[in-house]
Amino acid sequence: MKLRRKNSFLLWAGVCALAVFAPACGSDDNGDEAQIQCPAEQMTEGAYSFGLETAEDDCAGVDVGDLIRIIDPGPYGPVALPSFAELQQGPVLEEMELPVIGTVPVQIFLDGDVVRLSLPDGDVLVPILADCTATIGGTGTLCPVSTDQVNATLEMTIKDVVGAGCGLIPIDTPCSAILNLRGFQQAG
Repeated sequence: MKLRRKNSFLLWAGVCALAVFAPACGSDDNGDEAQIQCPAEQMTEGAYSFGLETAEDDCAGVDVGDLIRIIDPGPYGPVALPSFAELQQGPVLEEMELPVIGTVPVQIFLDGDVVRLSLPDGDVLVPILADCTATIGGTGTLCPVSTDQVNATLEMTIKDVVGAGCGLIPIDTPCSAILNLRGFQQAG
């Protein structure tokens, strides 16, 4: 029998934080179901702010999207993104300040004509409350819609929630969530 662990703050904070750093377009076709094209060459360097558009999850006991909207609705950022020319030179490692998690290294790279990102150090341990930690992994892609808009989809896995302080919401782990975000370049 699985041990049920609770922690809304842990879950939403990890989701929010990963959502900020891991924008993505989803599938290998570098577009979404609305047939939006994501030409990597439109990737423009700058600081972007992101807002959550939709979220889907299979996390029993919690609705990840609702938690994000209630607890920390955004916008998220600024997130420093490289230009297409920089990505052509090779992977770019960015230190990104994320809500609740703090500074996390994120690798942004080209995979054919798809802009992808990953956590180069693997999973992230997210301390949220006293004696409560989540282990979260995530990947994603960036979808440059125009020179000043980048949409994102993040696929994340909440692998474990551990600690005596994790008693707010029952959640069965592992579980996964897909977050779709819309980002705009900040002026200045």
